[in-house]
Amino acid sequence: MHRRRFLTLSALGTAALAGCSSRTNGTDASGTDGTATPTPDPTTTDGGPPSTTDAPVTVTDVTVQHSLRYLTAPDALGVSAPDDEQFVFVTLAPADGATGAPPPRAGFSLALDGETYAPLDAFEGMPLYEVRAGPYPWNADDDDPTGWLLFRVPTDLDVESAAVEVATGQGRDSWPLPADQLTRLTAPPPSFALSGFSLPKRGHHDTPVEYSFTVANEGDGPGTFRAALNFSGTLYGASTIDVSLAAGEATTYRDTFRVYGEPGDEMGVELVTGGVADRQWTVTVVGDGTATPDDHTTTATAASDATATDSDS
Repeated sequence: MHRRRFLTLSALGTAALAGCSSRTNGTDASGTDGTATPTPDPTTTDGGPPSTTDAPVTVTDVTVQHSLRYLTAPDALGVSAPDDEQFVFVTLAPADGATGAPPPRAGFSLALDGETYAPLDAFEGMPLYEVRAGPYPWNADDDDPTGWLLFRVPTDLDVESAAVEVATGQGRDSWPLPADQLTRLTAPPPSFALSGFSLPKRGHHDTPVEYSFTVANEGDGPGTFRAALNFSGTLYGASTIDVSLAAGEATTYRDTFRVYGEPGDEMGVELVTGGVADRQWTVTVVGDGTATPDDHTTTATAASDATATDSDS
């Protein structure tokens, strides 16, 4: 019987976003399209209701991004990268001196120039991946009582104000988004294209094999290309890919994964990109010997090489 090996997924319970085996190119080491930034204390939005002080929660971080990963199985990942929508993660924590249960999820909204969006109750019926804090709401007796909300809003927004709001006993509390996140929210979206694939067809047991492809941002705004590799057959698990690119930038992404099994076995590999350029192939396990040029399906070419570095997501 062949030994089945599993890659550990740091799934739910491990905000937006972090803690995984990924590689990233660019200066945004978080792998997000926007840096999670502490927000100010509750204030009143222009024309809104008076600010109150009785909300038992506070907003600690806001992150805007154009794609996300979620679990499709205990050992496999999916990617959502809609063309006409983007995601806003909001991390919450108890306010100083607050006790008891937090407000219900339905009491929150994201207000964009007065138009409000409700937080999602679920995503594709599956838990999100790479979310440190537990989903909202939290239990009052949690050691680290933080939680998050997820909003799905259109791209190409033309708004001058954005704020997270929550209904309270005296009205509403409001947390305006920081200026950098408002800029991210209203910036033109990225659009990614993949080409020049070099995918391994054979490999030796417990030995890394290299894969590569060229990724280009053909959109008008900066962003992070997110993908995942799912493994099956002799190996069950997943790893993640993050490449941050400015508008008009292209690079070659290179990384490796290990092959497991006995000679003649086939390990399934699936590149999941949210519909950008999904790929499926098999890697045949071979015995002792030297790899040959035929061990890859193609040879990738590009103008520049990505620097693979450890990322927080």
